[in-house]
Amino acid sequence: MSERLAIAFFVPGTPVAQPRPRARAYLVKDENGAYMRDRFGRPVPRAQIYDPGTADCWQGAVRGAARPYGPPAPFEGPMHVRLEVRLPRPKCHYREGRFFDRLREDAPQWPVQRPDIDNLVKAILDGLTGIMWQDDGQVCQLEVVKFFSSSPGVVVELEPLGMSGEDQLELEMGLEESDECEVMNDE
Repeated sequence: MSERLAIAFFVPGTPVAQPRPRARAYLVKDENGAYMRDRFGRPVPRAQIYDPGTADCWQGAVRGAARPYGPPAPFEGPMHVRLEVRLPRPKCHYREGRFFDRLREDAPQWPVQRPDIDNLVKAILDGLTGIMWQDDGQVCQLEVVKFFSSSPGVVVELEPLGMSGEDQLELEMGLEESDECEVMNDE
């Protein structure tokens, strides 16, 4: 089996989730500033969908950290990505007074609230697009863990998924033997 090219790097900073697209409705005005009306005399409404852009700085940090490790040209094939998302603990997890640097006994071990892991991943993968790969749709295997850390940021590990013929055959054999999925035929 041939040795694979693996890339690993750390992006320091507080990870930010990719926001959902937003929409707003507005009425159209003509060149005189009056509202345009349709043939029935009603104002003409329009909808605008936009990206709030709150993850732009984080995506820039991801691009900046990835650029020195990137290939001369973005990878073209399937990719495997592993992410360790390290979030800072909020102040309320720590004691007060002279023990301010110690965790409270009831402080949670895992960050089970926002930011959602899928939105964190989306922001990171979008930041790597154009540097590591041509499109984030090339990511075929993804491993992600989100946890609290004293050094917030993201550890990114990625490698191309170039399978040899033998590896491909083993994967196909494993899928054929799996009883978890049943194929339903429309007859």
